[in-house]
Amino acid sequence: MKNFTRLVVVSLLIAVLVVPLMAQDAPGPGEGGPVIWPNLGDDISSINPILTSDGSSNTVIGRMFPGLVGVDPDTVWFAEDQPGALAKSWEISEDGLVYTFHLKDTYTWSDGTPVTANDVVYAFDAINTIDTPLSYVLEDVAGAVAVDDYTLEITVHAPSCAAMLNIGAIPTVPSHQYAEWFPTFEDMIESDLNQPTNTDVV
Repeated sequence: MKNFTRLVVVSLLIAVLVVPLMAQDAPGPGEGGPVIWPNLGDDISSINPILTSDGSSNTVIGRMFPGLVGVDPDTVWFAEDQPGALAKSWEISEDGLVYTFHLKDTYTWSDGTPVTANDVVYAFDAINTIDTPLSYVLEDVAGAVAVDDYTLEITVHAPSCAAMLNIGAIPTVPSHQYAEWFPTFEDMIESDLNQPTNTDVV
């Protein structure tokens, strides 16, 4: 019984001494970066970002496909060279019509193929050809051209405060695989590869 009592006393002393030391390393109120816990809310419908619009699917897609531009979680606005974003920087022409994006050269798809400007252009061309939930981006975006593998040029119809929102909505997809799976953009619409249980689309 005495040994048990000693064990309890020693344990309490350790807790009293160690816990405050551990607490010193923990961030206090207002410190540290933002923490976001997603809630899917429902099963996903597809992981093809060109054809998908529901929130659950887009949450998963956002973790599988790199976005073109990043968002600063502190300012809730677009930021250059954000983790997870394909663009490391960009410039806007003086007339506000041409956005030139410089892309990171460190991203690859799961088969080792580099992620390039062509992967964004493919998605835009698909949106511009078939009816998709992303067709609204065409209200602002007039064209997308790969200047080279890591330089993307986006042209808008007119200067607009919403232009970057719509440019950022253009997904990045593995165009080398999509071109093989879907000989035409129309073939994409009814393809079995759009099913949520298909794991071959990345």
